[in-house]
Amino acid sequence: MAKLSLTFILSIVVISTSLSQEYASLEEALRYFEIADSLRGSGNYDSSLYHFRKLTPYYKEQQHWPKYVRCLNKTATNLWLMRRLDESIEVSQLNIDESLKYLGDKNIETLFAYGNMGICYIYKRDHDQAEEFLLMAAKVAEDGKIKAGEETASIYNNLGLVYFRRRSWDNAINYYKKAIDVRVAYSGKNTLSNASSYSNIGGVYWSIKDFPNALKYFKISSGIRQSELGKDHPDVAYDENNFGFLYADMGEPEKGLKHLLRAVEIRSKSLGKKHTLLSNSLYRVGEVYADLENYDKALEYFQKAMVSNVIGFEEESIMVNPPIVDYVSGHSLLISLQKKSQAFVDRYRQKNDTSDLLLALSTTLSADTLIDESRNIHLRDRDKRLIGIEATKAYAVGIACTFELFKITKKQEYLDFAFYFSEKSRAATLAKSLANSKAKTLAKLPEEIITFESDLRKKQSSIRSQYYAQRSKSNYDSSSVLETQIKLTAVNSSIDSLILTIETNYPLYYNLKYQNNILSRETIQGKLKSDQAIIEYYHDYSTLYTLVIQKNNSQILSTPLDSVLDQTAKLKANLSLESALQEDSDIFTNLAKHSNYLYKKLLNPVLDTLPKTVNRLIFSTSGEIAGIPFELLISDISDNPSDFSSLPYLIKNYSVSYTNSASILFQDYESRENNKSLLSMAPSYDATGDLESYSSIRSEFRDKILPLKWNTQEIEEIKKYFDGDNFTNLNASEEQFKKNVSDYQIIHLAMHAFVDHNDPMLSHLVFANDSSSSEDGLLYVHELLNLNLSAEMAVLSACNTGVGKVDQGEGAMSLGTAFSYAGCPSIVASHWAVDDNSTSKLMSAFYNNLAQGLAKDVALKEAKLEVLKNGDKITSHPIFWAGFVVVGDTSPLQSDNYMIWILLAVGLVIVIGLVMLMRKKSR
Repeated sequence: MAKLSLTFILSIVVISTSLSQEYASLEEALRYFEIADSLRGSGNYDSSLYHFRKLTPYYKEQQHWPKYVRCLNKTATNLWLMRRLDESIEVSQLNIDESLKYLGDKNIETLFAYGNMGICYIYKRDHDQAEEFLLMAAKVAEDGKIKAGEETASIYNNLGLVYFRRRSWDNAINYYKKAIDVRVAYSGKNTLSNASSYSNIGGVYWSIKDFPNALKYFKISSGIRQSELGKDHPDVAYDENNFGFLYADMGEPEKGLKHLLRAVEIRSKSLGKKHTLLSNSLYRVGEVYADLENYDKALEYFQKAMVSNVIGFEEESIMVNPPIVDYVSGHSLLISLQKKSQAFVDRYRQKNDTSDLLLALSTTLSADTLIDESRNIHLRDRDKRLIGIEATKAYAVGIACTFELFKITKKQEYLDFAFYFSEKSRAATLAKSLANSKAKTLAKLPEEIITFESDLRKKQSSIRSQYYAQRSKSNYDSSSVLETQIKLTAVNSSIDSLILTIETNYPLYYNLKYQNNILSRETIQGKLKSDQAIIEYYHDYSTLYTLVIQKNNSQILSTPLDSVLDQTAKLKANLSLESALQEDSDIFTNLAKHSNYLYKKLLNPVLDTLPKTVNRLIFSTSGEIAGIPFELLISDISDNPSDFSSLPYLIKNYSVSYTNSASILFQDYESRENNKSLLSMAPSYDATGDLESYSSIRSEFRDKILPLKWNTQEIEEIKKYFDGDNFTNLNASEEQFKKNVSDYQIIHLAMHAFVDHNDPMLSHLVFANDSSSSEDGLLYVHELLNLNLSAEMAVLSACNTGVGKVDQGEGAMSLGTAFSYAGCPSIVASHWAVDDNSTSKLMSAFYNNLAQGLAKDVALKEAKLEVLKNGDKITSHPIFWAGFVVVGDTSPLQSDNYMIWILLAVGLVIVIGLVMLMRKKSR
């Protein structure tokens, strides 16, 4: 095995062979440098990269440090121009190190190195790190010791882009204008480079709907480019595109169309028939035609966009889709396919020709193939989530067209397609993560490989924690942050290389990991119980679709979306502590009104079709609808009750649970062997902040680092029903959790939690602050993702553990979702800040019900009804009892106490049987 391990490790190491050659002189090397730079300028990045890599070791051997680090810079630039971003980041890190080492921190080469790193992170959409490196570059430029006009302006322009993407409009405009001022100061006029900055300023004004200013700056940009480059240069097409969409947004689509067609004309002449930019211009023309409801023309241009994007594909008939191979840009092709399928559906609604629906379905299936290929190519979860944004739009069209086909034909195959598309749009990254874990076991990867990956991921998690800790300080040391970033990117690259090597060397693992994990409708029905129904919601811009699957029946329903999203937002606004504490009849009325509206729109169409045997509902939601517990929706307000406890909530008639997707719900998890039953943790906290500034009830909520009165009692109560180990006060530390968590069937964490809506990886659970531990007491999402749990259930008895930033097609990345990633099939998590006292009561009742053998959803339902029944006028408000939900597997747990009751029941049956037998014999 040692030999295998060594061979394996060697197989993932990139061995750098020397590319240096003997140049006759520095002058000859300089000529090759100029050739390489010229190749880069003309877009021949591969050849340019080859020469700069040959020149780099030569200049290092000659100790010609300025040219050596400049070669590193040019290499990194070529790589990001080729979108080989991780490689570019590695070279940029080396460039930074060598620049600082040989030239110091006040050198233009250091500015280049920081700038390259910033650009890479812009392309990776990691705006925090992009900002970090670009501000470092700006600091080098602003110290006044180097003259770097265009380079400094470029840094400012890129900072403007970072702030634009963050929607920080004033900062974006400020930095774009700083870039313009620097260029004018150095050249005495508006240079060609300033055209981009003026165009970017126009883009900001366009985003905030200030159309006059947007038009003003677009015209300045266009004037500079046409003056410097001529009217037919491909860069002029950028301005034509901007004019086209600006006029369309201003309500002048015909005027906009002329500009967009002009952009197509310019790009087709200058760039050739096969080019991403031409493809983009073509599908944008199609979008405007679609807005004008000229779907024939829209389809024509979406088809042209695909022809320009796929090598060897020349078919202009809209009835033919391209093969998903040899495409120039996968992202552009996916947009074109999605737009084309939507245009077919819209044309069907206009002309009522069923063949358009079949063409829409065919096009969506082509998009599905491309989505799968893209998800398998990109290794990082961040990249997969970005794919999910466009994938969600494609699958929405697929559901719309198959619904119409099912309605027309009543053929089950179209219902199956709708279910397939709905499942494919949900939690794809989570599904792949679970498939990856399963594939490692079934493919029987060598233990040393699994251990090696585990060690790398632990190192990754440790470095991430160090980075976040450094960044959290108000006056952090930028050089230390940079050093940590370098380490983090290095370990990320090692993990990527390892995964790629495993996939290459173990084909069975690859096949298992990337196989289709979507279960069929029939399979799902076979796994459902007769009292259960799965309800999946999906919506596009106008229609709400509902897929309902029962043991012996399935259906798809549709209804106008109307104000469902608006009413959902209003209901959420009323689900707050502040509304619960106010004795205001309007608050009560509004909550009841919004809740009842959603009941009628989301539930009535479904419940009216369900048999009376169904009393357990499993919801799978997406987007904004996912943010509310359905249990609190009310069926009727005609009786106008005056208090919360008497409202006819859904939970009074149904048990409710949730799932990321039906396929994930019925995932076959690995067999779980746990030495112990229950691990429960309840830290104590020192009082921080002014306790008197909170009401007596407010101070008992678990969203502030304040002492909790009831969490220790909570875990003492639940231990009555399940044997296990309690860790309280300082013993409830992060170190103890990580040390013990793999040994238990149930994890129960009664503590504080915090959600970071900007960066979900920073959401965390707060353990006891043990100063003697190497852990910081904050268990982040990124750490949870690297754990391998064997627990059957995790109960996160803390605030907001079920909420997080929502990614289209993925759902919310919450603390609860992180436990799912770590392999836990059943999660109990909260939708908002929870009250300490009522949570303690709810959990005690929940575990009591579980110990009696009830399914998790039924156990939680009965616990909620008990808390609701015993609540007063304030604590019967839904915020005190409805926040916790069950996500995932709902099957019963077995406690030792439960087994005792089973044995007693069996014994009692035997005794009764013996007595009856003896009586019979005595006769």
